[in-house]
Amino acid sequence: MSDVVLVDNKPTQRGHMEKKMNLEKAFDINDLPVSQNAFEPIPAGIYPAEIAAAEFGPTKDGLGEAFDLRWKILGENYSNRVIFNKLNVKNHSKRAEEIGNEHLRSLMSLFSISKLTNTDQLVGRKASIKVSIKPENGEYSARNEVKAYWALAGSADAPSAVATSAPAWARK
Repeated sequence: MSDVVLVDNKPTQRGHMEKKMNLEKAFDINDLPVSQNAFEPIPAGIYPAEIAAAEFGPTKDGLGEAFDLRWKILGENYSNRVIFNKLNVKNHSKRAEEIGNEHLRSLMSLFSISKLTNTDQLVGRKASIKVSIKPENGEYSARNEVKAYWALAGSADAPSAVATSAPAWARK
């Protein structure tokens, strides 16, 4: 049963605003920014990004486990846009689990993390991410997916320039 309270002597649901008041300033539609379609997918491509948040927990069905990463796009194009990245590390779909673990290994290797014990080890890390667009289906609208990760030139996470082996063309 929901809480009912009186606002201006009228019953209303708790949390719903019923009080009216004059504003100290007027809001003019011409002074407000036009939406930049923040929920539309950004074009497929490679973008500099930073992990703004990382969580670990159960999958939606409760049977698996996944990392939920929130990447914030850096640079001029699409700056501050957010791309969500789910890494299924335990899943009823063995292929989804395999992909999730491959991506986790790729990130750990990129960031020189040999043992991941806390999601905070990922937050603030920067990389170049390959973004694709997953088309709309009956359940979800079109959305971005992160397909690969590379060192971001000039970041603390970029590997050193020391060569460990000959380039592929030289090994033939």
